[in-house]
Amino acid sequence: MKYYFTILGYSLFLCINCYAQQITITPSANPSELINTTFFNNCNVANNVVSNTDGSLNNINSYGYFENTNTNFPFNQGMVITSGNVEYVTTSNLLNSGDTTWTGSPTAEAVLGIENTYNATEITFEFTAQSDEIRFNYIIASEEYYLENPCSFSDAYAILIKPTGSTDPFTNIAVVPNTDINANTNTIHNEIVGFCEASYPEYFDGYNMGSTNFNGRTKVLQAKTDVIANTNYTIKFIVADVNDAELDSALFIEAFSPTSFIDLGDDLNVCESNIELSGDTGNALSTYQWFFNDELIAGANSPNLTAVQSGIYTLKASVLDCIIEDSVEVLLNDQITYTTPSNVIDCTNGNWDLSTTGTEIIGSQSNLAVSFHTSEADAVSGESPM
Repeated sequence: MKYYFTILGYSLFLCINCYAQQITITPSANPSELINTTFFNNCNVANNVVSNTDGSLNNINSYGYFENTNTNFPFNQGMVITSGNVEYVTTSNLLNSGDTTWTGSPTAEAVLGIENTYNATEITFEFTAQSDEIRFNYIIASEEYYLENPCSFSDAYAILIKPTGSTDPFTNIAVVPNTDINANTNTIHNEIVGFCEASYPEYFDGYNMGSTNFNGRTKVLQAKTDVIANTNYTIKFIVADVNDAELDSALFIEAFSPTSFIDLGDDLNVCESNIELSGDTGNALSTYQWFFNDELIAGANSPNLTAVQSGIYTLKASVLDCIIEDSVEVLLNDQITYTTPSNVIDCTNGNWDLSTTGTEIIGSQSNLAVSFHTSEADAVSGESPM
């Protein structure tokens, strides 16, 4: 929703959310095609894909595929589900579509502990886990990021999972990182002066970001949970208005395989002559092959490898019908060259620039860094650098 204010009676207007370059959205009428194109790429397949409730109840489309067209949006492509008309996400100021004849989500109400939902878009599918963890990167965007609304109110957002056929309730994995708190506009926002303190503001990206027409959005969040490889799971993506059918909200979910991946971690720069690498998928049916600087390492067919040279290591795993891979750059520094620095003597005010001392120690070795500490214990632990 956009707001314009006249300033001092002159013909001058301040646009609170002027149009910037925006993502491109393609509405979809086929949830099975949308889910499989977005997340599985014919590597594994989602089955029994259904839209339990959506905007078709009000003769509008409430979900689709999006692509990044050189905007500040964090995802290149993915799926978006909304509590309104998905086309309005980039084409209209009026993100307020749908009425109360468009029903809510009893499942979201039961799992999230809420009631009175309307305008729910709920897409359900089943798939077979190919590794021992599942992940979805997502963003919450909403017109509810307006005035003091986040202090006491939020629409509903959920990514639910459970083993297919289980009588256990669904678990919501769309939570504030490192908590079990449901992620929404009430739990993630900046301080609203005069109304409420901030709530996990480190995960709030900002207001009127320009790549969509929503009033605000979160930073990229990750929904993840451990699963059992080769087991069938049911997933539900849900977004819904709460208490009324006003002010639309959306879930943007990044396109990538949620359960077929290897994670070798961040690039490594270590003061060792070797280091252990591991990319176990957690699937006993996986087969593995390691590469060093794109060259096959003969006999390296386990998920683990001892890196003994600096370079780029890649692990490829065949899981059922899929080949998945990840790479990591390793820099080993077992022979560090350094110079013992000169003593620093200062008889004035005791302030001096230690950066020149650091340069004296390591010279031009750009892969090294020097920190200074007031105690040996802090130096060993890396804590409290000066």
